[in-house]
Amino acid sequence: MWNKLDTERELVVTNNGKPFALMIPIDETNLDDVLASVRQANVMRSIARLQLAAAKAGLDQMTLEEANTKIATARALPVTSYKMKTLAECGFTFGIYHHSNRIWH
Repeated sequence: MWNKLDTERELVVTNNGKPFALMIPIDETNLDDVLASVRQANVMRSIARLQLAAAKAGLDQMTLEEANTKIATARALPVTSYKMKTLAECGFTFGIYHHSNRIWH
């Protein structure tokens, strides 16, 4: 596998035939830069998915006043799982980042 990584420069690791991870060559001189780049790319993909979901729901057509009303309504709610459900019912889409396994839902 290591020799193939040297020649291919990228390897897709699968689990039950489905993509699971991406392997790329790194070393001690570029580890921090590579991690920062991967994390930035993940954030940008998440933002794009949220924007797409908002556009599909028509939220990109809201006026500033409508958006501010939704925000004020959401802020007035207690912070509970009910609040998350209510936010969704108000038309908000959001992602939850789980740091332990580094995925967005």
